[in-house]
Amino acid sequence: MLGRTYFPKIDLNDFQNEQKVAIEKEIEADFEKALKGIKELPSSSRLGVYVAYAYYKNLFNKIKAIPPEKILNERVRVPNTEKLILLLTSYFKHTLRLI
Repeated sequence: MLGRTYFPKIDLNDFQNEQKVAIEKEIEADFEKALKGIKELPSSSRLGVYVAYAYYKNLFNKIKAIPPEKILNERVRVPNTEKLILLLTSYFKHTLRLI
């Protein structure tokens, strides 16, 4: 680890499920606010920002599925095929004005 602290109130040496769930709830609320903001962006900016949103939401969902005892030791990533699918799905949602 690089010594960075993103959650100063959390003891990473004793990371429990209750702490993980609390962090996930905060992040979920941020994602909800972000989507509302994305929908208000001008069309010329919306697609790029939405693609990033979709990628990080997908990554977050993968992290949610990992138990707390493994979260600090496993690398979590989105495979390239999933990235392509996210990009294409985002493009079609943007084209059909679903975002």
